[in-house]
Amino acid sequence: MKKGFTLVELLAVIVILAVIALIATPITMDFISTARKKVNYSIATALIRAAENYYADSIISPTKQEKIINLDNIYDEVKVKNKPLKEGELYANIKGLTALSIELDGVCYVKNFYGELEEKDDCTLGYKGVDEISPSVSYDIPTNTKTWYNEKPEIVINPLDEESGLDYYLWCTGIDCMPTTHEIESKTITLDDTKGTQICTIVYDKAGNASEKTCSEIIKVDTVKPEISGIGDLVIGKNETVDLNKNVVCEDITSNISSCTHAPTSVDTSKAGVTNVVY
Repeated sequence: MKKGFTLVELLAVIVILAVIALIATPITMDFISTARKKVNYSIATALIRAAENYYADSIISPTKQEKIINLDNIYDEVKVKNKPLKEGELYANIKGLTALSIELDGVCYVKNFYGELEEKDDCTLGYKGVDEISPSVSYDIPTNTKTWYNEKPEIVINPLDEESGLDYYLWCTGIDCMPTTHEIESKTITLDDTKGTQICTIVYDKAGNASEKTCSEIIKVDTVKPEISGIGDLVIGKNETVDLNKNVVCEDITSNISSCTHAPTSVDTSKAGVTNVVY
């Protein structure tokens, strides 16, 4: 007598298969997604190589040379295995550098002339020209009519590049120091050096151009008030000469004394009375 599966056994098998499917499906989908990304990346890489070959051909082809000089989009002119039907941007410039922007399966594959191929959310292609101009830097420094600042000044570093764009800059503080601290945006620095310091900066753009090391003026900060000591009552006889600076000491530990004055500058001792002197 043949014996078949019971209803309970069939249900158990179905449940087991469902669990296996729940486990296997995400793994399979991840595997497919990863494989698809690898294929798309290889297509983007092939497009870049095709642009490089296009530049090489332009040496003997006036038509291609003209398109490179004009920075025309050559995407439709290159042949690449498995090239998608979607529109894309592909360029080669007069230096033989290449740029690409294409969307494949919802991912943007972007390479600027002065960068590497990247996966991005935004397909916007950056600067397309040839940048041979070095970036620059300026400093916003609070106006000060004296040699010393009596408050800690805030100095703003303003890196600038109007061609391929700012990549990053290095900065440091110290007299003619060598910049090592990495930044990518404008930065405000508060200085408090009592011996005097500078901010020095080197700026790099996306084309690899670098500015000369540029240092700010020397800035000295003294936030400590000077002190006066030795002031006391002086009893002077009639018609005696009085030295209003006797025992008075004016001191400053940082920027030294610029002046130490008192008012009135002299006292008439021909008459009895009390005179207040302000230092």
